[in-house]
Amino acid sequence: MLKYLFKTEYVDGTTFKQTKEDTSLVDPKRNAFYDVLNNPTRVKTFTLERYLERYSINLITGNFKINGVEIVPEPIVDKQGNAQVVLNRKLIWYMSVKRILDATYSTINGSIMKIKEVPEDRTYYFGWETTIKGKNYKRVIGIK
Repeated sequence: MLKYLFKTEYVDGTTFKQTKEDTSLVDPKRNAFYDVLNNPTRVKTFTLERYLERYSINLITGNFKINGVEIVPEPIVDKQGNAQVVLNRKLIWYMSVKRILDATYSTINGSIMKIKEVPEDRTYYFGWETTIKGKNYKRVIGIK
């Protein structure tokens, strides 16, 4: 089960919200993020939401927001120390899921006697990437 659901706001003011079912409206065999990737309109903000919690990335400015507090990532600088202007940021979003099984083994023959699944450990990663002068740059944070 998803702990956070995402909401995407596009530069034209339209929005798209992920549902608990996490199913694409375009292709029901895919997840909801498929619709974000295939929308031709540029993403302005991407937000993970849970109750009153809000974790956002603004792809225009490159800044993050955590529950209303703006987080400014380290600027991209060239070899001379000059800050680079980033014009095109691509959204990054993915989850890492760890599942742990608590197994009881037989001391006689080593066979598994009982398996208990421990609650999964899920981390939601999001941010942006861009390419400047052929070099790729990323700014990503993870939320538990």
